[in-house]
Amino acid sequence: MKRHNSRIFTILVLFNLDMNNVDLSQIEVEALKEVKEDVKKLILDDEYQVEINYEFSDLIIDKVISEYNNIIEIIKDSLVNWSIDRLSYVDRAIVVSATAEMLIKETPKEVIINEYLEITKEYSAVADEKQVRFNNKVLDGIAKKLYE
Repeated sequence: MKRHNSRIFTILVLFNLDMNNVDLSQIEVEALKEVKEDVKKLILDDEYQVEINYEFSDLIIDKVISEYNNIIEIIKDSLVNWSIDRLSYVDRAIVVSATAEMLIKETPKEVIINEYLEITKEYSAVADEKQVRFNNKVLDGIAKKLYE
């Protein structure tokens, strides 16, 4: 459960940065640190406490920052008749985080995809599950390219 919560934390950080139009390829360490602290405060202020492995979250966030342009290109190549700018902020954060984690290759791709589809169900999907199917198709395409 710690890793699941770590992925959610990562998505919240990426969502926040994207909403504020922060260029992740040029973000300063202090600015990133501030955003992480703000998100931690939101989580800690919540009425329920969750366990988060911040080292795991930092691993994914660091990968996003170090390979941001590459990650965006990988995602663009996997979107069929769609552009990355048309993704919602939440779905963009989900797909970027999942792609970064796939690049790390510490966890099997099936586990990564399943985890991010569960997060899609929690934070993005509407009743008809179209977003889950869409993200599944995108993440499967990315996995095929990265795990060839």
